[in-house]
Amino acid sequence: GTSYAFLYYAMAEVTEDDGTTKFVNSLYRYDITNGKFTNPKLIFEMSTSPKAVHSGGKIMVGPDNNIYVTIGEIRQYKTQAQNNKNGSLPDGSSSILRFTPNGDPVDGGLLGHTHPLDKYYAYGIRNSFGLDYDPITGNIWMTDNGARCCDELNIVRPGFNGGWAKNMGFSSLREVRAYNEFNLTDLESFNGTGKYYDPIFEWLPTIGVTDLVFVPSDKLGKEYE
Repeated sequence: GTSYAFLYYAMAEVTEDDGTTKFVNSLYRYDITNGKFTNPKLIFEMSTSPKAVHSGGKIMVGPDNNIYVTIGEIRQYKTQAQNNKNGSLPDGSSSILRFTPNGDPVDGGLLGHTHPLDKYYAYGIRNSFGLDYDPITGNIWMTDNGARCCDELNIVRPGFNGGWAKNMGFSSLREVRAYNEFNLTDLESFNGTGKYYDPIFEWLPTIGVTDLVFVPSDKLGKEYE
């Protein structure tokens, strides 16, 4: 069978046929042929501002053999994926998106059935660069970076809502932060298909976590396998 490689371009500048320029975050699939990338297929694309930040782009082949990719909030607070209940429909930001290897939504979509909501596996995410799964249980773990504080380590269940932009870190520690009072009813649930989860661990002074890796081998010593 064909082997694939997946590649995420953040902020690629694209000139359209009519001469207009747009900035995009794009996920491509390539065939691997004789050691080279061939036959690029665009899996997902979202337009961004040229000044966008927190573009994410961490890619994982999950335990289910589907493709997962993180996208940050792109300095974007206006969609339901940022827990703005009166906001516009999600555009791909603040997410972990999930695709089949062919780029289709998995089982028709988790949070909804319209594009791109049907690609969302998780939302309410600010700025994630760490994504991996525990090879023993298959649990998916993710890091998310806060602003002034509250970097997170999370177990990401299907429909995970990280709380951003209403909350970062443990919801019970809000009294030490400059966030509003936490109230679950303020969060978007996509008709009950999404659910807020507190992190498993947080760094109160932000350190900017940039990766997360499980090592399913004894290369670091038998005791660490």
